[in-house]
Amino acid sequence: MIILARWGGESKLEEVIDGITIKRVGFEKNSKYSTPLSLNPIWKKEIQNAINHYKPSLIIVREIMLGTISGKLAKKHSIPIIMDMAENYPAAIKLWKKYNSNFVKKYLFHNLDIADKVERTSTKFMDGFIFVCTENKIRLEETLNYNVNSEIIYNTPPLEKNNINKILDNKIKMFHHGYLTNEKSILNFITSLSKLEISYSFDIYGDGENIDDYKRFVDTNITDNNVKFYGKYYLNDLPTIIKNSNIGVIPYDSNDFNNFTIHNKLFDFFKFGLPVISGNMLPTKKIVESTNSGWVIETGNSNQINKLLRSIHLDDLKEKSLNSYSAYLNKYNWSVDEINLLQFIKRFI
Repeated sequence: MIILARWGGESKLEEVIDGITIKRVGFEKNSKYSTPLSLNPIWKKEIQNAINHYKPSLIIVREIMLGTISGKLAKKHSIPIIMDMAENYPAAIKLWKKYNSNFVKKYLFHNLDIADKVERTSTKFMDGFIFVCTENKIRLEETLNYNVNSEIIYNTPPLEKNNINKILDNKIKMFHHGYLTNEKSILNFITSLSKLEISYSFDIYGDGENIDDYKRFVDTNITDNNVKFYGKYYLNDLPTIIKNSNIGVIPYDSNDFNNFTIHNKLFDFFKFGLPVISGNMLPTKKIVESTNSGWVIETGNSNQINKLLRSIHLDDLKEKSLNSYSAYLNKYNWSVDEINLLQFIKRFI
């Protein structure tokens, strides 16, 4: 297997990691030259070289902005190609700050809907799709007006027999981890917390383009030190972070991005048997409610959140914790996902 990846400052042009060859596009060049676009001749050349050298049996494209050139080269060489479409990319583009920073970008991605056009064009070259939820599959089928060959892969963590997180009290000790961007805004949730008059703590791990906005809001509106920012973290830190928490929170708004994806942190919570508070996002809500692993809220409804947090007791936390861990063991783990993925890939090779 070979992965073509954009160079991000690594010391080697090419290396083998766990038996997988990593080739870095734009090695030691200014990043503007390796912008992942189908019109970029550097990417076209590297994809063509990889096809010539490795003669792949299947191409999987993860970057939708490279979908058109990847699809054209796949068809030229009669190689099946599938797209890993983990999200509603056009919706994400319209929400990210960097694509709303000036008039030109707003015009391109909002008025002209460039991202939507890229999706419509690139997906027509695909033989199949990998989604993380059925909602995104249905969205794409309605966009393209035909049924697509696809599989749902949840991107779950490996199956490991962990010590389930022990819920020792009924204190409201919440945490969130991940990259902080507009499409996954936690501002409405923090705003709701600022209006509460009960004891709680909310620990936020990670950084991102929105973190300074959140810090300013907390400094101005939450003076009792209930909300804390811990900055960058590593995956190996998660077990320790989780042991200091009673509830994992995915406090995102229901929008055109969050309603067509599932955030991996949900399955991180399940892996360690952590109860979940989730925003009212369709795919996540469906899993949380069907597994009885937590609670679903309207992120900007402070009265609802206040009522919920007041009503949570130790027995509730323990019950939801057991259900969360059971969901991980029985379904939402990579041992299950892996089988489904391999069976899907076998349709093409």
